Amino acid sequence: MAIQITNMVAAATDYEFTATAETAVTDIIIYNTDNDPLSGFEWEMHIIKSGSTKGANTMVLKTITMNVTPTGFGGTIAVPPVIFAGSQLSVNTITGNFSEKWILATGDKIVIVLDDTSTLGFIGGTFGAANTSANWVDNVIATMDTFGGADASRTAGTYNGVTGTSSGSGTVGTFNIIVDGAGAVTSALVATGGTGHAVNDTITIADAVLGGGGAVAFTMDVATVNDKSDVPVNLFINYILV
Repeated sequence: MAIQITNMVAAATDYEFTATAETAVTDIIIYNTDNDPLSGFEWEMHIIKSGSTKGANTMVLKTITMNVTPTGFGGTIAVPPVIFAGSQLSVNTITGNFSEKWILATGDKIVIVLDDTSTLGFIGGTFGAANTSANWVDNVIATMDTFGGADASRTAGTYNGVTGTSSGSGTVGTFNIIVDGAGAVTSALVATGGTGHAVNDTITIADAVLGGGGAVAFTMDVATVNDKSDVPVNLFINYILV
């Protein structure tokens, strides 16, 4: 058995697996590796015969279609297959001694496409505006640098989920900040990245949310930002050449 792993990082891009010989595809797993807990996306899958092109008739699975409530169904709808950060979806998987397989001839393709345009992430509701989450929006803070200096009045401790203000036009998210015994910030990790930021924007965190010991406000700069083309998703395809 061979395993192909593809890092999918862009929406509306075709990620293709092409059979080099007659092939039985046994497992397809889509895994959201984004570090932002609000990240989520929908997806669609096509099986395309050699020499053909992708179209409405080649699509075999799509999140929106899978979210439709069956006619006459009166039970509780399962959570739809929107893939959130840290979660995975097994499109086709082996169970015990039984397996479902897609048999591909030479040149046939399986194509996966990420979708960040739909608002129909949940039955009876929406998943953000145009399916947006923190990392489906442009210019999300990824990392910080240029920390302000130590202040002996800053209270040592770990402060999770604190927010502040920006020198730029972005909406500030939250940070997990560690202050050492000398009043220096030793770590400022992005918890939620906000939106609309630019590199070198200065984020100011009030002392009141860092222990309130009487120190000056803490400042740091945006070092890197992500946009929707940077959302990391891994595609695992297991297959056997027949």
